[in-house]
Amino acid sequence: MKSYTGHDRRESERCSSTVRVADQSAMSHVQQHAREASKGVGSQTSESTDAEWLDEVFALLSNSRRRHAIQIMMEHERMDFGELVDRVAELEYQLPIDDISSDERHTVYVSLSQSHRPRLEKAGVIECERDTGTVSLGPRSDDLAEWLSHIDGSDGLGSKLKRSLSSLC
Repeated sequence: MKSYTGHDRRESERCSSTVRVADQSAMSHVQQHAREASKGVGSQTSESTDAEWLDEVFALLSNSRRRHAIQIMMEHERMDFGELVDRVAELEYQLPIDDISSDERHTVYVSLSQSHRPRLEKAGVIECERDTGTVSLGPRSDDLAEWLSHIDGSDGLGSKLKRSLSSLC
């Protein structure tokens, strides 16, 4: 069991407070998009559903490796899982795949296959064809395209979201 030092607690509290003090207008904008996205999910459009989807969106986008995978999939729509691993590794290490060590690539492969791919698949963002080893965009991928544009955009909201999401880990 991991024991937490005072520094760890302070860092955790700082991260929590960063998210809590996000600009109110940015959060209103985010909530509006969550309501719009959840309308297509089913007949139930309650505030609870809005909040659950908003939580899921933030959770999905809170990890940079997962964001890289989503961005790459949005560019290619369908690709071999090994190719996705290579592209994520290139983004993460900012090197061509030939200059990335097998250990570094393996680290990306393991986390994508054991953590991120199942999470994205469960959320409906990607679909996996295990018999062919390919991944493709799922029915909920369009819902995240808007969020990614805000994170990487220059609209002010993007930098606030990116800081807030980065502080979650």
